Amino acid sequence: MSNHIYTTESPPKQSDKFEFLNLRLLPGKVDYRQAGYILDFEPVAIQKLVALGHLKPLGNNTGTEHKYFPTQTILQCARDAKWMDKAMKALQSHWAEKNSRRKTATLNPSRIRRRLEQPVASGA
Repeated sequence: MSNHIYTTESPPKQSDKFEFLNLRLLPGKVDYRQAGYILDFEPVAIQKLVALGHLKPLGNNTGTEHKYFPTQTILQCARDAKWMDKAMKALQSHWAEKNSRRKTATLNPSRIRRRLEQPVASGA
């Protein structure tokens, strides 16, 4: 497994997740992908939970630095039904808002009007 989430490597295999979750002793810190394995979220969802303030990485990371999380904190979050519910609602709200913005951008009246005002080629 790579330590950098912004690589162009192939997506993780199910066997990677199975292998990680069946370690006898989990590491003291986990990255986005490993936190996602424990919480059953995709790495992009973990990034969004950090941006929304639901997860706090170790250290004083700024920008695009690779972030790690304490394993015990991630395990506690996985066992906490209220935290999981808040995290799911935050992610659902985020994606719903993002999708609605995308839909309104495609339904922009000025774009539709421009398409209708374009001359139609005659078949003569």
